[in-house]
Amino acid sequence: LGPLALARLQSVPQGPHAHHALAERLELGRNGTEELEETAFAYKWIGLIYLHNHDYEKAISNLEIVYDLEIKDVELFYNLGLAYFQVGNYDLTKKMLKDLKNIDVIDAQVTWMIKTLTKLLESIDMS
Repeated sequence: LGPLALARLQSVPQGPHAHHALAERLELGRNGTEELEETAFAYKWIGLIYLHNHDYEKAISNLEIVYDLEIKDVELFYNLGLAYFQVGNYDLTKKMLKDLKNIDVIDAQVTWMIKTLTKLLESIDMS
């Protein structure tokens, strides 16, 4: 990461009160849409790093912040579904699968994501 991207990631609120910190930052008079997009981008990528490192609880914590912002992002739905699956929260995995299926444009990537989450859920139903 470059110095600017690293600085943005380091300035992103973390921890149990991150939602409140995010709301406060959005009310400071900056361009709310731009700030929201930058913050969502940072939380998403922090969550993906945790997911890649098998720290599923921290991945979920960061990805849920983006989800709570009601940003429709297929990668978010898929990766949050994977993280939920890894911690055994199959109901929320199914919810992410449903969100994926409700995306307006179903392309090859989304089709693959849907099939992958479906196969994971089928693997526990067979057990």
